[in-house]
Amino acid sequence: MTPNLYFDDPRVHNLFHHAEKCEMPVLFHIATRDHDDYGLIDDFGLPRFEEAIRQFPGLTRLCHWQPWWAFMSGDVGQDEWPDTRRARWPKAAAWLS
Repeated sequence: MTPNLYFDDPRVHNLFHHAEKCEMPVLFHIATRDHDDYGLIDDFGLPRFEEAIRQFPGLTRLCHWQPWWAFMSGDVGQDEWPDTRRARWPKAAAWLS
């Protein structure tokens, strides 16, 4: 899924709830801003995503896109977070994919 909505948007939570209930995995991109990007939006450190994990513990999530891989690799800092979509793929993504 690639809507340009925040992780804690009620529409996203509704989808997560029903996907979890039906045991259906959700694949999504991570976005860093609410315009000129696509995916579920979060802040540096992925606090909204972390809260969604707590609220929907049975939901299988598949995350993708440069912001996700950049954050997971540790190659990006808070100052670079809004621009990770345009950044090159982090070094760790080659063996994580």
